[in-house]
Amino acid sequence: MNTHTATKPTANYEIIDSTLAEKYLEKNTDNRKNRKWWVNGLAAAMQREEWITTHQGIAFDVTGRLIDGQHRLEAIVLSKKSIELLVCRNLPTEAFSVLDAGMKRSIADQTKMHRQTAEVCRILSGVVYGRNNCTAAQAQSIYESGVGKIHDRLVAYCPSKKRNFSAAAIRATAVVMVLDGHDEKYIFDLYTNLVHQRFDQLPIIAHSFIRQLQTQKFIVNQHNEVYGRALKVFNIEYAKVERLGLTESEMDAALQYVKSVVNSHLGV
Repeated sequence: MNTHTATKPTANYEIIDSTLAEKYLEKNTDNRKNRKWWVNGLAAAMQREEWITTHQGIAFDVTGRLIDGQHRLEAIVLSKKSIELLVCRNLPTEAFSVLDAGMKRSIADQTKMHRQTAEVCRILSGVVYGRNNCTAAQAQSIYESGVGKIHDRLVAYCPSKKRNFSAAAIRATAVVMVLDGHDEKYIFDLYTNLVHQRFDQLPIIAHSFIRQLQTQKFIVNQHNEVYGRALKVFNIEYAKVERLGLTESEMDAALQYVKSVVNSHLGV
């Protein structure tokens, strides 16, 4: 049943501070479940002055119920910032059922990066900024640190993909090592041979790396484990090492190394 009324919808930009945001959130009666990670990300962007006013804001239906913008309002409360948002009112009640039904724009969509490059910038952003999700501005800053151009060269050098062996964390480690001054050709060749499974052209330590991946001693989604192992695999000084071991302290040190290299090129 259509619940349109004679009242016309309105849309106006408002400056919303934490007090007003809390008042608006009182109208949130049956909105979606709180995604705390997303609220934290939005709040951090607001605190860094990265928030940009767009057509996306908050909305109330004809009954006064908040039907869109819960996370933006919660981020304003958390950040204690005053943010300009488009506020729509008097929408039909059935509008709630179609909100956010479209596909979210990815980091690659927003920055126009190569999809694989955007993926690497995203996970390195997590290392640098300390959370899983990142803004397009953060991903762009990682790209401009030198990471992006090196990764673009790596993808051009080896456009082929192989499940696990071309995982983002492995590519990220290769890029960080090149960024830190390690031999680019050695690393790019090793990565290419790894992806194409050219065992006779791989150093001994890479064979151990392959066995560990195949036996699932670690998985590529465990980024800290990947960094620790891949840093050794791509390091020519470890080429003849037969067993690829990794201690907790080495894993922690690897994460700090990746973070420090990227930070140094961000000027942090």
